[in-house]
Amino acid sequence: MKKLIIFAIIFGVILVVAGAGVAAAGYKYYKVDKMIENTITLDDTYDKMNFKIETANLTIEKSTESTTKIVFTETKKITHEAKIIDNTLTVTVNDTRKWYEKIFNFNDFKIKAIAYIPAAEFESLTVDTATGNVNVPSDFTFENVNLKSSTGNIEFKAIVNDKLEASASTGNITISDSKPQNIVASASTGNINISNVEVVEKIEAKTSTGNISIKDSKATDLYVRLSTGNITLTNYISSNSLELIASTGNIKFDRVDANTISAKTSTGSIKGTLLTGKTFDAQSDTGKVTVPLGTTGGLCKLRTDTGRILIELAE
Repeated sequence: MKKLIIFAIIFGVILVVAGAGVAAAGYKYYKVDKMIENTITLDDTYDKMNFKIETANLTIEKSTESTTKIVFTETKKITHEAKIIDNTLTVTVNDTRKWYEKIFNFNDFKIKAIAYIPAAEFESLTVDTATGNVNVPSDFTFENVNLKSSTGNIEFKAIVNDKLEASASTGNITISDSKPQNIVASASTGNINISNVEVVEKIEAKTSTGNISIKDSKATDLYVRLSTGNITLTNYISSNSLELIASTGNIKFDRVDANTISAKTSTGSIKGTLLTGKTFDAQSDTGKVTVPLGTTGGLCKLRTDTGRILIELAE
């Protein structure tokens, strides 16, 4: 037993020393590697944009010049390329860091890409980043948009004519001032905020852990689902259906309306105001239920296992 204990202590010391050596190597890299500004200018025109940039924070801005200019803040081992391929502005990253340099990221710097774009209308925008934020202002119009970020936030304000998709594993999604046919927003751990949008068909918003808020907006149909978090609708109207599902969280209506409404939470309350009367079917296993009287209007089905249901008609 004594030999076993001595062996375990020696083995533990070896692991600590090895880990310290790897950490020192990573720290040395980040201590000596400096940031470099790299500007790429392109003269040709294009109809699509595709950014696959992994670690960079991306901002797209409207340019007053006739050429495309992309300003990168990068390092010697994390560099970027920008080319026009098949009528598409294609931006990629070349990461030559060792594996331990990627693990021991001490956040001494931020990789950035600012794209100054002269044109305003495009067929599509595709962004795929692992650890960066995405910011697209209201100066542009796209037919289709697909934005992905693993551990970064997405903020989108541009106009979309067809489909707008945004997904984040660990990060928040903010969409505003757009008028697409459809919006699909999903996050694993993060909040989803949608405001001032007019969607022709459907809004679909999902998150595992986070809050979902939709305000000052309209759509034909709305589908919201989350595991842990709150759902809040403010000044929202669906001309057809509205379906909200939460496992653990509250559901709140503030001047909301739809032809048919379905809201369900396992642990949480359902409260708020609707704009028009409904035929209410409301049940709570352990809480008080208060809904307007009457059987006029579309079906409003409300369910909670643990929580209160309190619905009023807005004045």
